[in-house]
Amino acid sequence: MFKNNYDVKEFGARIRQVRKANKMTQEELASRLMLTAESVSNMESGKTNCMPEHIVHICEIFNVSTDYLYFGNKRQTQIKTDAEELAALVSNCSSQELEGITQMVKLFLRK
Repeated sequence: MFKNNYDVKEFGARIRQVRKANKMTQEELASRLMLTAESVSNMESGKTNCMPEHIVHICEIFNVSTDYLYFGNKRQTQIKTDAEELAALVSNCSSQELEGITQMVKLFLRK
């Protein structure tokens, strides 16, 4: 019936994923949100719900959309940011390294 279903554990897992991807500790995120590390831990484990004002700040801190946090859907700007990060990673590669990376990506995408 519905296209998307909210899962509090998946929501928390996505917060954990973006926090770790940004090399931030629970304590650092808690400080930015004016919460305790235990509160962040409980949100990430799905034990407690995240207050709307904290969701807004998490989205701002990590440049993700609420749609991503709730349902795992990446918005266009996040996809662009990911592509830019990938481009930065390969910008100093040799032509031989780029060829290897291209082959791996094609295998990964089955193209």
